[in-house]
Amino acid sequence: MGYTVKEIAEKGLLGGVLHPNTLYSRLRSNNMQIRSSYTDISDDDLHSIVAEYNRDHPNSGSAEVHAYLKTRGISIKRERCREMLRNVDASGTALRWSATIQRRKYSVPTANSVWHLDTHHSLIRWGIVVHGGIDGHSRLVSFLRAATCNTSKAAASFFLQSVKAYGFPSRVRVDNGTEYGDIGRLMISVNGDGRGSFLTGPSVHNQRIERLWRDVFTKVLVTFYKLFHYMEERQLLNVNDKTHRWVLQYVFVPIIDRALRQWMETHNTHKIRTENNRTPNMMWFQSLVQGDSQRYTSVRNIEQPPNEAVSDAIRDLQLSEDDTTYLVPRDPCPLSQHNFQQLQTTIAINRNSTSHGLDIFGDVMQFVLAHPTEL
Repeated sequence: MGYTVKEIAEKGLLGGVLHPNTLYSRLRSNNMQIRSSYTDISDDDLHSIVAEYNRDHPNSGSAEVHAYLKTRGISIKRERCREMLRNVDASGTALRWSATIQRRKYSVPTANSVWHLDTHHSLIRWGIVVHGGIDGHSRLVSFLRAATCNTSKAAASFFLQSVKAYGFPSRVRVDNGTEYGDIGRLMISVNGDGRGSFLTGPSVHNQRIERLWRDVFTKVLVTFYKLFHYMEERQLLNVNDKTHRWVLQYVFVPIIDRALRQWMETHNTHKIRTENNRTPNMMWFQSLVQGDSQRYTSVRNIEQPPNEAVSDAIRDLQLSEDDTTYLVPRDPCPLSQHNFQQLQTTIAINRNSTSHGLDIFGDVMQFVLAHPTEL
């Protein structure tokens, strides 16, 4: 997770405070590796990996790239990572250094005290929205998903998937809107009414996720925003045509969803300078390990998960934990069932693409136009 042996021992992250020498001794006696060595990777291979990530996630800084490499099992010195990113994206590096971000102070007592939820609509012209949630204490992104609908059921489905990974939060905060009605009823049903389990209000009070959307757009979505406009300008895409919309969503929603989840994993493992170089994962874990379960619902829900209450609420509210249904195109499929099955076996939409999916879009469009539905 990123902690040193000394931090693990002195912070009591294994259930009690130890002297670092004691922990070192126990690790050695169990033949556990203490110091990890740097990965033996050539400059050419490293350049290729960094360039690919920079292409898919423009505007990402060296801390994020370094975190991404760790998710790939690649450990290198941070200076080597910074130098490689300068070689790959010299102009972007200079612009990031010149940009200063003024952050407002924000504080909640523990991880999972408040999750901030919202939807992002920069791709709404093409029928695509992004659902997201972020922990107010640790800045850990709990979920980040692309979808073709902005309904209460869709938001609840993505929320429930994140609960499986990070536990049930004490409170959630959302902007005023109807797409979080089911999550609100779920929160009150599990954690109780009259305690602020479900907080609503203007986005000025939702600053954590407002900041998140800035990063998500500049580092993930801007690529597709520009690509879709380019496709329209070149008359490759007509958003008023149902077939075109179906093909666009069929191809790109899974691609965008993967890009979002990849960036989320990278974000959660990148070190934050103003937090003593701790990652969101580290801050989330440490807060809950050291938290008081008698005082905080957020900690108690980790130590004693309210699984039965959650299951009862899911049944009563008729919610679904299957999130795949919200990634499919909203328009009717222009193919017969037989031809659609043939499309699935003929064209792999999850294959690697150097054009962010434009080549796959062209292949699928060509197939669809060649197999019109018989009336």
